[in-house]
Amino acid sequence: MYHPYPALYQANFDVDPLAWSIPLDKHHCGQFSMAAVQSNVNMEDHSEVKVGNGALFVGVYDGYKGHVQENDNNMSLDIPRKVVSEIETGFIEFARRHYVQLGQPKIGIVSSGCLICIIERRTLYLANVGDSRAILGSKMGIGPFKRLCVKQMARDHSCNNQNIRDELAVLHDDNWICNYNDGAWRVRNTSSETSRCIGNAYMKKAPPFTTWTSYKVPWREDVLSTFTRPLLSAEPEIYSRVLKDTDRFIIFGSGGF
Repeated sequence: MYHPYPALYQANFDVDPLAWSIPLDKHHCGQFSMAAVQSNVNMEDHSEVKVGNGALFVGVYDGYKGHVQENDNNMSLDIPRKVVSEIETGFIEFARRHYVQLGQPKIGIVSSGCLICIIERRTLYLANVGDSRAILGSKMGIGPFKRLCVKQMARDHSCNNQNIRDELAVLHDDNWICNYNDGAWRVRNTSSETSRCIGNAYMKKAPPFTTWTSYKVPWREDVLSTFTRPLLSAEPEIYSRVLKDTDRFIIFGSGGF
């Protein structure tokens, strides 16, 4: 958003105790800035930007029911996939050790979305798990007919999207795997509103978070019907794009954006 006095606008924004931002800074392809507003009692969303020599890394982690975030020259599409896989493996192992040592069952249903972007030279690589979004703004047309066009770059995995519900129904051979309650579509009447995420070891049947162990599922998170294989996935969808001079900006935002 354009503002005639950006420094004053940022100062006013940062006065809000539930908001924070950083001013425009440079990277090899242009500029970036960050901002966040806390909308829940506990802030579960986190983001980060790492600027390197000829490369930029952006990460958006949209926490569900907890804090997952607490816990390379030759680029290819396989690298963002490996990054997400390492995050998933690391968190599932952290959840297992946390439960075994401390006996706190909530860690078994803690999860997060994960949207990462790597820009190397002029190529953008994107990996997405969950319902965060990346929006690209580009100038289209010629001369006086130029206009700004926006495009959602990554498909989000919210069960509120019909195509995601259809995908789950085919994958599990179950037309009733998604249920509508409390104003949203959810997987098996739990609080999970996405088909893919980092974590939620219980719904991925990761040991020891299984129904045939002593694990006690937190209230309202128990899958009432039997399931023999993982209901959720951490498989990211991967995208790449060679950036053009007509590409003006990219907005990365967490769920609800």
